[in-house]
Amino acid sequence: SYTLEDHWKVVGKNVPLGRIGEAREAGDVICFLASARASYITGTAINVDGGTAPVV
Repeated sequence: SYTLEDHWKVVGKNVPLGRIGEAREAGDVICFLASARASYITGTAINVDGGTAPVV
């Protein structure tokens, strides 16, 4: 039978980095943006998507 794990493997193959991202990876970006080290970043979107967003 087709499991959720099977599904994520199939989806991950379509991500340029070849895998599904982990919650920790998104959390790391959130923590960075909330830190003083990101104090000069304003008004932007940061994609944490393994490269799936099109580059224009």
